[in-house]
Amino acid sequence: MFTNSTNFMEVALSRHASRRMRQRGIPREVAEILFNHSDRSVHAGDECETIWLSGDACQELLSEGASPAFVECACRVAAIYSQRSGMAVTFLRPRRGVSGARFRRQWFTRKRVAKSMRNGIGKP
Repeated sequence: MFTNSTNFMEVALSRHASRRMRQRGIPREVAEILFNHSDRSVHAGDECETIWLSGDACQELLSEGASPAFVECACRVAAIYSQRSGMAVTFLRPRRGVSGARFRRQWFTRKRVAKSMRNGIGKP
């Protein structure tokens, strides 16, 4: 159930992420919703993940009593999260369709390719 309690994950933001949030008009509550309820993620390179909410997750949040304004905003935002530092790297408003497919695509980064080549796995 959705509550505004303190048992939610505290969102640590990099300086870049907080600047992007201000530039794009994303409230802190939206970041907290995104980090605590995201159900979609893809590898973004360099130990980072892109996370976002699916339409089903947005509907579930609304049915549980979350603020409609914050949920609507959270459903139109994605965040890139660094697993190494445990911080949000940046926030973006992904496009839909073919033009927005790039952020959802899982690219092999140079580090992943080099590691797989050392282990004798995968394509160059």
